Amino acid sequence: MNHEDLLLAVLYESSSQEPVAPELFKDMPQVRVVEPRIAPEAFLSQPQGVRPHVVLVILKGENAIPDWLDELLKSYPPGAVIVSSACRHPDFLIRIMQLGVREFLPFPLQPLELKNALARARVAVKEERFPESRRGRILVVTGHKGGVGTTAIAINLSVALAELYPDQVVLVDLGRPFPDVSHFLNLKGTYSIKDLLQNVNQLDPIFVNKVIQRHESHLSIISGSPDFNGQQILEPERLEPILGFLRTLYDWIVVDLSSWIDYIFINLIEEADQVLLLTELSIPDLRNLKKLWDLLYHRNLSLQKVKVLVNRYYKDSPLELKDVERLLEQPVSYTLTSDYPALIAAIDQGTSLSVVAPRSRLWRDLQNLAQDLAKRERLASEEETAGKTNWLRRLLFRR
Repeated sequence: MNHEDLLLAVLYESSSQEPVAPELFKDMPQVRVVEPRIAPEAFLSQPQGVRPHVVLVILKGENAIPDWLDELLKSYPPGAVIVSSACRHPDFLIRIMQLGVREFLPFPLQPLELKNALARARVAVKEERFPESRRGRILVVTGHKGGVGTTAIAINLSVALAELYPDQVVLVDLGRPFPDVSHFLNLKGTYSIKDLLQNVNQLDPIFVNKVIQRHESHLSIISGSPDFNGQQILEPERLEPILGFLRTLYDWIVVDLSSWIDYIFINLIEEADQVLLLTELSIPDLRNLKKLWDLLYHRNLSLQKVKVLVNRYYKDSPLELKDVERLLEQPVSYTLTSDYPALIAAIDQGTSLSVVAPRSRLWRDLQNLAQDLAKRERLASEEETAGKTNWLRRLLFRR
């Protein structure tokens, strides 16, 4: 089983119902139907060696609600049971909502609606581990190749976010093969991400605080593993609970992710709430950027959260921003001024731009970027809350 697969069971109220067409799932490579057709009572009573993550329930379309639906909802986390029915009577919708159904799809199912519902269910399943806690945001900073400034930007952007959220931002160094965050900030510590990876089943605030290093900018830092043995245990199955736990401790988790493209890279892009994809304006850079963009597209990852950032930008460049936008058919979201002297001075002194060049155009760009990211997350949270409360209204007034 692929570690990214969402395991799905499809239950039918009656054995006489027409089964869901397999074609509905053809554009969902990360969804695997493990129970394609099973009676609900049999599903609830059978011993499940591999428990499905999500259950899709197809009702007959009558106004009555089967008794077993309540038992099913109690055995799964909120949002992990999707109900579909041809019945859209207001009384029926209100009653299934009172039972705890968060996701209802009119029958017959439409591919896009089902795909979006399963994406929301995937998030609900991941949140099950920490149901009563706050949920910080994961921001991945990466590039299409080494040398585009990923680590320097990740560090200074984290410092800018820490100005807005003091002591509520953690920077996680997942640079490979050579993590550099600690070197850039002249930090010397005993612990690293390796210690968390080796003790993933013993995560608690006291232990995590031992691993974290505190920077003078009110930024928390988890150093990268300095040896290859530590990188060998860098697996999605270990990283996911660590990032989930960090979400309960911080408002922002910034990940310095190297351009080493493998299943860890893809998993973190999928896990992130926002992604900054760095590039520069040169023909080789844009060629590599296009290859990575196509890879993400064909992996069916949400490109809406991936924002292209042109680093070391200057207006007299032979290539223009519109060249990037034409190539990707996407807008360039951000640019950062080219200021090599200020940046290299900060690196050489083991500190941030906020200390070395607080009045530089580059530092102001990073502060503006941090403010925009924070604004986007506030709006996203408001929309998410509104979406959860208005699903019944959308169904009732759907044409």
